[in-house]
Amino acid sequence: MFGFDNTIYEHLQVNRDPQTGKTSVAGFPGSYYAEYLHFDIDRQGDLPGSLASSRDLVQRLYRCFQLSPSNLLICFSGSKGFHIGLHQSHFGGSAPSPQLPTQINVLAARLLAECYELSQEQLQVKSREARAQKPAQEFADVDLSIYNNRIFWVLNSRNKKGRYKVGLTSTELLTLPLEDILAQADAPRPDYRPEGRLIVAAPSPEQQAMWEYARTFDTQAFDRANRPGKGSTGTTGGIDRDFFAPPQEGSRDNTLFKQTCHLFDHSDLYETQILQLIDLINRGSERPLPDEDIRRIVRSAFTRTQRNKAQAAASVLTDGNSKGEVEIWGDWTEEWLDYYTQKSEPMTCLLPEIDADQEGSLKGKLGVFIGSGGTRKSFFVQNLIVANVLGYSHRFIPPVHLLQYGDGQARGREPLSRHVLSAAGERACQPLPAAAGPPEQGAHPPAPAASAPIGDQRCCAAAGAKSPRTTSRTFRTPSASTARWMRWSSTGCRQLEGRLRKPRSSAATRLN
Repeated sequence: MFGFDNTIYEHLQVNRDPQTGKTSVAGFPGSYYAEYLHFDIDRQGDLPGSLASSRDLVQRLYRCFQLSPSNLLICFSGSKGFHIGLHQSHFGGSAPSPQLPTQINVLAARLLAECYELSQEQLQVKSREARAQKPAQEFADVDLSIYNNRIFWVLNSRNKKGRYKVGLTSTELLTLPLEDILAQADAPRPDYRPEGRLIVAAPSPEQQAMWEYARTFDTQAFDRANRPGKGSTGTTGGIDRDFFAPPQEGSRDNTLFKQTCHLFDHSDLYETQILQLIDLINRGSERPLPDEDIRRIVRSAFTRTQRNKAQAAASVLTDGNSKGEVEIWGDWTEEWLDYYTQKSEPMTCLLPEIDADQEGSLKGKLGVFIGSGGTRKSFFVQNLIVANVLGYSHRFIPPVHLLQYGDGQARGREPLSRHVLSAAGERACQPLPAAAGPPEQGAHPPAPAASAPIGDQRCCAAAGAKSPRTTSRTFRTPSASTARWMRWSSTGCRQLEGRLRKPRSSAATRLN
């Protein structure tokens, strides 16, 4: 479930049993990484019940958070249950950290609490009941004790019963009878791919707030507050008496933020009431924070916890008229992300093996083509551009431009920058109008398939050692090989001359 940083190698060497030679990851003190948050759904000895609980959880995630089933990583363990995975991008991403397993545990518990409309305390009770194998409600089938460095079966691994852990589509999980799912686990499924492509997308504010809540959650204080004592049922416990003590200098913001989050999560107080309490705690400090900072902390905690959602419209801490005078960066974040986030669209690099491995998702990736002189690197890049322009209506700015070649080579490579406009007529860069005449004898004709839908336009890319003015003279010089296909506009050349910069030494293109 979790990956380790490079210090795991040293840890394994130190923790090697001298007699058996076996190593252990127990007690690993380094940083962890997790691509997915997994829910392990397992009803002991009741596989039909595990299937029913898995279907129920998938439906609840959709109803509560609009997480489409097709965007989940769904697996049948091949034994007793199912694994439901949510990619970290749904919550804005998580950085490697020694505390990551605990943070993921808190996030999983919070998601379940929201899905089943339970408090964190009730969730703790249900979790204890599940571990004690007592009768419990549906969500208690989710094992909350797996979020540590234990081994987690990977896809297509074989268990002791001879079945394989296999991936399932959302349709297979929701519609197939149990017998058919069991049959899928008789052999590995190496061609399985998650349905939803992982794209760069802005998470919803609610999901992002949940991750911030999990990242800053004080698990030690919560465990102390809910630790069952002798004769206790485990439903309640006394809170640490120092939890709401005035903060010390150096940790004032963090302490007050945790206290505020706790009040939002474990009380029915309104935002203004919590503001008064936090303000009183702040005033007990030797050096209290300014009133503006206290309002900011309470407002931030309110946004992140989302506990009292019905109060959002009634909030009085943020002046609704203030946005008419001053707008901050956060006010434009969503619009900025919408503008710069592009939908995932298929592309090709003309190499079927790479296309299949990347599933056609090549946008934003850098491809470097290295070869000796005369191996036609630039023509391969040209073909790549033409295939994506004509086949998928993408836009390109070709980085290998005829401006970087001498006069003779430039005339021979003339078609290189002709194919940068999509069939829909969208322009990738500044076009220079030209009158294309028929090629003279001995000249290379332009590619008919590209010229017909694109038209006789020439685009000047931001690369090349020669200026547009000198290149214009090259193509306006009468000669048999020049062929009069393109007569560049001197005015357009002069306008673009200041925008060009020197090329890099290798032929490279960014699929953009």
